[in-house]
Amino acid sequence: MALKKLARKTKVGMKVLRNEGPLSFAISGLQFIQKQRVKSAPEAAKHLVDTKVKYQAAIEADFSAPRPKWPGTERQQLRFNWIMSPPGKGSGGHLNVFRFIKFLEDAGHDCRI
Repeated sequence: MALKKLARKTKVGMKVLRNEGPLSFAISGLQFIQKQRVKSAPEAAKHLVDTKVKYQAAIEADFSAPRPKWPGTERQQLRFNWIMSPPGKGSGGHLNVFRFIKFLEDAGHDCRI
């Protein structure tokens, strides 16, 4: 019985590998292992990672490559004036503000602090 089940799982795995590629095959394998782990130890379910998106969509979203021009920037260049308190001990969020400023400047807008 176990041999039949293994043969069926191997056949399905080879079909995924052939039709969807090695990345999808690896993801399917990891999902299968995760399900088996939860069946054998229900307390393991609290340690699962749920991404809320499909794995393929997350992999295809490559934000590391800079975009040549962001959508909507051809119409109008905007000017943003930023007012913030000086950074000090216990203050927070300045790094995020500068990250947003960089994104806006990369999009072709003018930012002043």
